[in-house]
Amino acid sequence: MVKGKFDGERLFIIGTAPSLTVTQMRLVQNEFTFGHGALCNWPARPYWPYFYGVSEETAYLDYKTLLESSPCALAVSFPVPGEHYPVSGHPRYQKFYQPIPVDESRWLHINAPHSPYAFEAGFGGVDIDARIGRKACYSSSFCTPVQVGAWLGFKKMYLIGVDLTSTGYVYNQNHRRAISTVWQREGVLLNDWLSKQGVKIANCSPGYIGNEIDGIPAESLRDVLGIHLSDDGISHAIAIAEGQADHSTFDDNGISVTVEATEWATVARIEYNGVVIGAYHEDNVTPEHNRTHLAEFLNNWEATVTF
Repeated sequence: MVKGKFDGERLFIIGTAPSLTVTQMRLVQNEFTFGHGALCNWPARPYWPYFYGVSEETAYLDYKTLLESSPCALAVSFPVPGEHYPVSGHPRYQKFYQPIPVDESRWLHINAPHSPYAFEAGFGGVDIDARIGRKACYSSSFCTPVQVGAWLGFKKMYLIGVDLTSTGYVYNQNHRRAISTVWQREGVLLNDWLSKQGVKIANCSPGYIGNEIDGIPAESLRDVLGIHLSDDGISHAIAIAEGQADHSTFDDNGISVTVEATEWATVARIEYNGVVIGAYHEDNVTPEHNRTHLAEFLNNWEATVTF
């Protein structure tokens, strides 16, 4: 049974907005991740996400071969004509939405009708019946992994690389696209649907700050991951610099802190999940000067780092 398999776990959904960075992806590499859209085509992508989804026929056809050679669990959510698919009278959709065969042994195939009703999906004979209206599930591609994630049982979902602005993509920041006028409305509908299932959603994309929509709160990725030095950790690092403590590298709440002090320089490095997220270097002036500046760095390093 696939439905509910990841009950209680958290999921990081990775988009392609320009605020996405390699550092962000590496910080969540050991988490459950769900990429979507053209993320697979980003040259700097450091790894394959655990899950991957596409929500348009063009993306499916463009990336099908690449994705099927990946280790990802795959989902596709474009509409399929049939008894649940009332064909739109708009000529664009009559031309665009054509039956495309999908290998359902490899893909979780979501039938997302162009209608105000529900979407249904089948995988190994198991149906998704999300009962969520089109206005809350189709204008932005991140809605595909959100809905699949809820079906899989994830109870906390965090978005990165989902700015919801018109400022292009991580792989083409010169591209401009229209801002969807229904995003505000959809955020409320989507959050309401998730809340009924006991699912929390938040957006950790730096580019989302100042562009928040109702229903999807902003939250710092640093706070979600708990990347904060304790007071004891800061005191221990300063003690190392002063020569009052051994072991130049130590762990503080899952954060690796390295401090090296010689007669020539004082160096500090902060790492999480193998990723350097803060660094300090200063040539020695006086012990008091070094101690003061190192303390300032350790107390304020978070304000200088953008995830």
